[in-house]
Amino acid sequence: MSNENTNRRHARAPLDLYINKIVGDEPRLVRTRDISESGLYLYKLLEPELEGEFVGLEMKLPNSDDVIWAVGQIVREERPEDGLAIRFVRMTAGDRKVIAEYIATAPASATAAA
Repeated sequence: MSNENTNRRHARAPLDLYINKIVGDEPRLVRTRDISESGLYLYKLLEPELEGEFVGLEMKLPNSDDVIWAVGQIVREERPEDGLAIRFVRMTAGDRKVIAEYIATAPASATAAA
């Protein structure tokens, strides 16, 4: 098991989904790679470095009709062409529960304890 996985506090599940990432007042359509109760990973596409910045997030998970709204902080940027690790800093308890339910229903082999 890698150090990346041993440092995680929450299980994560793959999530191939397009969501809105809002930077300032500008929404940008971005694709996710995976999600946990504490954050998610987004692929980048031609955008400036944003590490440390806060962004708005709007998404609808496959197992829910509810739209999740959250604020996240970019905690790590991979190489410029790769992606961003985002930690949720503001979200309702109900939205966090929707994420936990999504992760719990993901195939066991697809989740990584964290």
